[in-house]
Amino acid sequence: LDCGAGDGRVLEALTSGAKYAIEKAQPLIHAMANDIFIVGTEFTEQTLIDKKVDVVFSNPPYSDFSQWACKIIEEANASYIYLVIPQRWEKDRNIEHAIEARSSASTVLGEFNFLEADRRARAKVHIVRIDLCSRHNEWSQRPKTDPFDVWFEKHFHLDIHNTEHSKYSVFN
Repeated sequence: LDCGAGDGRVLEALTSGAKYAIEKAQPLIHAMANDIFIVGTEFTEQTLIDKKVDVVFSNPPYSDFSQWACKIIEEANASYIYLVIPQRWEKDRNIEHAIEARSSASTVLGEFNFLEADRRARAKVHIVRIDLCSRHNEWSQRPKTDPFDVWFEKHFHLDIHNTEHSKYSVFN
């Protein structure tokens, strides 16, 4: 799944299996290969929890990279995430908390800039891999922390063990 897939060239270059994309620009969608399946158009209005894939990739808009990275890290129902994000991500507390919430770790695979790219940018970026999986046996990998659990805790903040009615709770 490529979030902000552009014209799909990353999916085409890196994926031989099923290809899924979230992209809102109609000209870019029309430029994509026919084997790319569009699962959404407006990234911020999507949920990723219900989109089970092996890998999530994103080269998000750098003006919103923190919001995109946190959403992807918290919601990805995948084994791995690859992000192309500004180097300043390393000091971003929100991203740090999202990685912690998923009981995961990040690895910087490389760094580069876009000074000579088709769309020039002054940003120095890292390619970051976030390993969400935990090997239970040779044949399967599951996320260490279920993205639904992270989403539920973030949105409901229930402390059922300290409530007056906790002895009646179905969670006991």
